[in-house]
Amino acid sequence: MDFKDLTLKELVDVVSQKGRAAYTAKNIFNWVYKKGTEDFSKMSNVSKELREFLSSKYSFFTPKILSTEKSSDGCVKFLFELHDGETIESVLIPKEDRVTVCVSTQVGCKMGCVFCCTAEQGFTRNLSASEIVNQVISVNNYARDVLNYAVDDSGIRAVTNIVYMGMGEPLDNLDEVIKSVDIISNHNGLAFGFRKITVSTCGIVPKMIEFKEKCQARLALSLNACSDQLRNKLMPINKTYDVTSLMSTIKTLPMKLHDFVTIEYIMFKGVNDSIDDAKHLARLLNKLPVKVNLIPFNKHLKAKGFDSPGDRSMHDFYDYLAGKDVICNVRYSRGADINAACGQLKSRAGK
Repeated sequence: MDFKDLTLKELVDVVSQKGRAAYTAKNIFNWVYKKGTEDFSKMSNVSKELREFLSSKYSFFTPKILSTEKSSDGCVKFLFELHDGETIESVLIPKEDRVTVCVSTQVGCKMGCVFCCTAEQGFTRNLSASEIVNQVISVNNYARDVLNYAVDDSGIRAVTNIVYMGMGEPLDNLDEVIKSVDIISNHNGLAFGFRKITVSTCGIVPKMIEFKEKCQARLALSLNACSDQLRNKLMPINKTYDVTSLMSTIKTLPMKLHDFVTIEYIMFKGVNDSIDDAKHLARLLNKLPVKVNLIPFNKHLKAKGFDSPGDRSMHDFYDYLAGKDVICNVRYSRGADINAACGQLKSRAGK
């Protein structure tokens, strides 16, 4: 078992069974996540007996980097090989004020969104919590040690934000995703604040509710269309959980003060980028606790019939929403020259 499948609470239970106090688990977490130590024998403030027990029961697996591609805008795409030979992708996305890692949650995906490269690969399996956490650690180490990015006061962390928007549907792997957030956010571990972690979904209504009941990370909804007619074509999940049910769910989600749902709206030329579409979106989101990210489609060969909108369409769409007091941003696609949309590197590598 990979040690990084353990939450701190679970590790406390493990060490307590060996007659050790809870602070011992915190010390071990600090060794692994703050000091980057993956050798129990080097944990000098842990008893020899406990170190030998942990060594016999747990291991550390570092995913192999099969390839990296660096974009002209600084994005780096990673293709990782897992312990069973399966492969997944992660992306490092640097900006002036943050360094974000986009992680995968499944090998493949079963949601079947027609514009998504990962959907073409079908579904193989869920990732474990450790396989998600290991993506964050590996990309962070690359940013710190290879790219020489500045680190925070811990001396360990160069990555500042995490988005669960890579391969797979995160809420289709809800338990492991929540577990990974627990590990990543624990102040004895990687200590990412919940506001720095965003989990995206295509809109599985019961899991959206369960997620917000159990987890304080941000939630993002990939909407991409305002009508059921269009969304049914783009995202088959809409036939089960339609637009009306999604909006009703957002109204009733158990959220804390100042929390919100990010609405991801990928724009496709001639499909959903008109002013009429903007009007419909503004009406749909009226008085809901949301902000909108407008994202021009990142074109790839697998998505036939879809193209990126022009800058004029993007600006007009944004101006209309802003004029209706909808909080929104334009998130221009990053890494287009290295096929940074999720699934493209894996498909091209035939892995």
